[in-house]
Amino acid sequence: MEESRESSGAGPFRPVAAEESSASRVPALGAALRTVAGTLLFLALAAWLSLHGLMPLSGLSQGRFAWAVTLEVVSLGLPLAVLFGRGKYDLGPSLSLRAPRAMALAGAVLIGSGLVSLAPQVEAWQARVFPPPEGYLEGLSEMLRAPDTASFVLALAGLALAPAFLEEVLFRGLLQGAARRRFGSGAAILLSGVLFGLFHLDLYRWPTLALIGLLLAWVAESGGSLWPSVATHLVNNTLALVLVNCASGTEQAWVDSMEDVPAPWLAVGAGCLLAGGFLVRRAGRPGQSAGDASSAPG
Repeated sequence: MEESRESSGAGPFRPVAAEESSASRVPALGAALRTVAGTLLFLALAAWLSLHGLMPLSGLSQGRFAWAVTLEVVSLGLPLAVLFGRGKYDLGPSLSLRAPRAMALAGAVLIGSGLVSLAPQVEAWQARVFPPPEGYLEGLSEMLRAPDTASFVLALAGLALAPAFLEEVLFRGLLQGAARRRFGSGAAILLSGVLFGLFHLDLYRWPTLALIGLLLAWVAESGGSLWPSVATHLVNNTLALVLVNCASGTEQAWVDSMEDVPAPWLAVGAGCLLAGGFLVRRAGRPGQSAGDASSAPG
């Protein structure tokens, strides 16, 4: 049985929380990486099926979004179920499922709100240097559009709710926790963010996705719990879907065409990001005083 025992020693950013005791049974980094590899195999298979017209990742919206829910649950949930299903590992310590502080959750919501306007601006800067492939924007827009209420509900389930929980469990819970125990917090954040970007199988958007992954990893690490990064992920994806499906006028251009985000949107986004980061940092890990959190390095 490959497992690791939690260390109570300090990483580059802060000590491991007290509840991650040396008695906890947690997966080693090798087991975490194999689980990530399993999800990538499922996604690669889904991409192959889509290319051969055997999986509805485009076309009728309700069928497409229903498949998105199924794909998320199967490709991420099944490898995780295989890893934890036999009871070898303690679920809470392995996935950082401790209760977060309310301040950290509030900050996470603000960060997710800010990303909705800041991430598109990063993509706009990238498009100036490396224009997107022909038909890329049209395909991306089609994938996200929901023409009716039932489709929008399915889109929220498949593109917001399921990814926010399952992707965070895999990358910020399992992988980042295992990497932190092996290499420390800094390397864990880097590995989690980079692999999160690659996980989406979208090389053009990889820089933006990796930056988002790094930010989510920092939120989870600074908040000392998986739940703040889940909140950031959920808020960002939900608001992005709302914008794509409800934008009109000037908003439509930067939402659909990778054009520059208007200055007021950028200002609000930057303010949310900075305020949210302050709150998450101020809150610190559960069991750590706010004063200790604000004075901790990193």
